[in-house]
Amino acid sequence: MIKDSKWYKDRILWKVNKYKLFDDTICLEFEQLSINQKEYILRLIPENKIPVIIFFNDINKWTLFCSDMLFSYDMGELVNISKEEMCQKFIPTIKKNDNKITNNQQKKYIRWLYATESKKYIWFPSENALTVGHSLLKMLCKLNTETEA
Repeated sequence: MIKDSKWYKDRILWKVNKYKLFDDTICLEFEQLSINQKEYILRLIPENKIPVIIFFNDINKWTLFCSDMLFSYDMGELVNISKEEMCQKFIPTIKKNDNKITNNQQKKYIRWLYATESKKYIWFPSENALTVGHSLLKMLCKLNTETEA
């Protein structure tokens, strides 16, 4: 079986449908964005990437899963997780600049996955979206490892 971009796209969509995230407005297929939103985001990522789903707050805060890469954008800062980086350890956390959050509120405000090796933060709009995003990264890691074997 050839695992091309379309195959990875189908796997990502299957996982998101399994968790019923499309029933919520926080997760969209990339094609559901407005033309202006898509054009803006496509200018920020490499041309050869195939956008699949996006966790979208607004044009300044989103996380995009492509068939072979992840991008997270927060207030002008774009981070990416390459195919090779998807197997590193990710820790759900509060971003360091969220220092107004008390210890009692922390679980409620966990909206980031921290990539321990590359030291990158990936934003998600909710705890449920973060859980699915983490699950997607694990799935893609496993699929990528199987491809290389």
